Amino acid sequence: MCLGDLQMTPEEMNMFDIGELMVKYKGYKSKIDYQYRLSWEQTRWLAFVNLQPHTSKSNTLKITDLIKFPWDDNFKQRELTSKDFVEMDFMDRIVKGEGNFKKDIV
Repeated sequence: MCLGDLQMTPEEMNMFDIGELMVKYKGYKSKIDYQYRLSWEQTRWLAFVNLQPHTSKSNTLKITDLIKFPWDDNFKQRELTSKDFVEMDFMDRIVKGEGNFKKDIV
């Protein structure tokens, strides 16, 4: 872990305990990973758009046909449970300002 990467001086670093520094480092790493992924997603999107005029109408090209990234499978939608629907209904009533919520809190 380099102090320059976290943009902290030694004095600032001494103000944090190790747990707080790890949170800051994880945030930094997450930002770098996001930038890396975004760069590759933009590249894939440009290639996809540029190939569209050259594909036949019967041959549908999907963006993942060009290249599939390891993170493409990480965002699969899960099945909703009955508890999820109860929580969504509860949040809808909060947004609409309906009901007595002190009794409804799970």
